Amino acid sequence: MVREHETPWSISISQLSLKAGKTQDITDYVMPAPSGIGDELVGIPEGTDVTIDGTLESLADGILFTGTIHVPFNSECARCLEPIHTTITTNPVVFFTYEEDMPKAHFGEGEEVDIIASQDETSDTYPLAPGSIYINFESMLRDQLAEALPLQPLDREDCLGLCSQCGINLNEHPNHKHDVVNIQWAALEGLKKKLETEEK
Repeated sequence: MVREHETPWSISISQLSLKAGKTQDITDYVMPAPSGIGDELVGIPEGTDVTIDGTLESLADGILFTGTIHVPFNSECARCLEPIHTTITTNPVVFFTYEEDMPKAHFGEGEEVDIIASQDETSDTYPLAPGSIYINFESMLRDQLAEALPLQPLDREDCLGLCSQCGINLNEHPNHKHDVVNIQWAALEGLKKKLETEEK
């Protein structure tokens, strides 16, 4: 979305000619993660640095963003409970349309263009002052990162987890095991010992 006032999730496109076919590169652009991405167990805390690389391309009826998003991901393994410190990467292709019912704004040397808005219909849009054109990535970041979160984070795909009886980490002790005693046989064994004691 384009706003009159810059936000933490805005990228200026004032230098991008809105004639179809023009491009603007984005390199190592850092934004804070918006709120509402996952939860405390599996999520991206608000304010975490998100790094964006990619290209903005002007098309006939909007701007196409093609790029890569990187964000640190800290959690714990769902099987062995060991800490996880990795990076989530997603490769969005997002189209930001020009809204036909929005007022016009002058761009560059008197060129008239439509205000750009994201496909999020609930977002606010504002009239633009000349030269203050921004595209807003907040909704895009929230959607892309939430979708990229693992449903069950693992420190490695073949994680063996914890022993269900004593809780030892089976990745560190792969040969660990317990002798399983059948409860029915244990009762008979107890009766046998009792009879042997009475005979003596």
